[in-house]
Amino acid sequence: MATLVLEKLNLWYGKHTHAVRDVDLVVEDGELCVFLGPSGCGKTSTLRMIAGFVRPTSGKIYLDGQVINDLYPGDRNVAMIFQSYALYPHMTVREQLAFPLQARRLSRQEIAKRVEEIAHFLHLEDFLDRYPQELSAGQRQRVAIGRALIRKPRLFLMDEPLSQLDARLRVEMRANLRKLQQELRITTIYVTHDQTEAQGLADKIMVMHQGRVQQVGKPIEIYENPANLFVAGFIGMPAMNFLRGVLVRGERLAFQGNGVRLCFSRELEGKLVGLPQEEVILGIRPEHLVLASEEKEENTLTGEVYVVEPQSNEYIIDLRVGEEIVKVRLEKRNLPGSPRGGERMRVFFEDRYLYVFDPVTEKRLL
Repeated sequence: MATLVLEKLNLWYGKHTHAVRDVDLVVEDGELCVFLGPSGCGKTSTLRMIAGFVRPTSGKIYLDGQVINDLYPGDRNVAMIFQSYALYPHMTVREQLAFPLQARRLSRQEIAKRVEEIAHFLHLEDFLDRYPQELSAGQRQRVAIGRALIRKPRLFLMDEPLSQLDARLRVEMRANLRKLQQELRITTIYVTHDQTEAQGLADKIMVMHQGRVQQVGKPIEIYENPANLFVAGFIGMPAMNFLRGVLVRGERLAFQGNGVRLCFSRELEGKLVGLPQEEVILGIRPEHLVLASEEKEENTLTGEVYVVEPQSNEYIIDLRVGEEIVKVRLEKRNLPGSPRGGERMRVFFEDRYLYVFDPVTEKRLL
């Protein structure tokens, strides 16, 4: 187990591609930290620098206080699981697990003992004499994990290890990985572009975009208090709704934008009235919109049902409000019937669920 610290980490590919920009991060002993972001954001490049496959252009990587920039990958005592698992097709599960220990020249007795221990821990006892082609995708993944864990590494690195699995198995293996990491308490870095996966696994999330760290925090902090427009739009399924417009200051403060007019509650008006700028971006998550009663006028949006997506126990509804499309996520049990295209619908949000962003800096204002 170990503490990982990244200090002003930068990586250039050639002269024109600044892949990682001034990344600062502390991953505490035993934490599972997820690097989250879209393709090309720098998360895998950061992981490869930690593993030792790529040398940083500048900055330092500390593992338990030791700078490891100049150490070869094999000298870092870091284990990595790749996206493809990289199992040897000519080796049995037993041989796959034993291979890292043979490279360290441990005794046969010690190797056999540790193979049996890790096989028991990962429920692979019945598959030790099988080859990879005789295993399911989930079993192959457990073999890859076992081969990494048997070395007893200080740091565990995972590069999108669930991306090859189907949706059902991905959910199952995500839970297994979380349970495994909690039991072993190995400091772990996990790379993914799937925000649902990140929220389900992480103790801490580092959100990246265009090589920069956008926000670091616990999953619930990232979801409830996004630092900027990118984080707010990237976290959540469906994505947060954004309405661009201006605050109109009259007898009552209101929002006007692209055919949308919104009157705020007195409490919310008191928070917004002190904002220095008139142009803003309002954000509201689909799950925070609910059906409004007819008498409600404040904090409501009225529009026409455009598209209805049934999702087991809920509907995801595209509501045309003015010239905007607002996504609404409603449970079926809270609706009087099935919504249909062309119907008028009024939705309401509570004050605490509205986000306000600066359209220039894209930072959250409230």
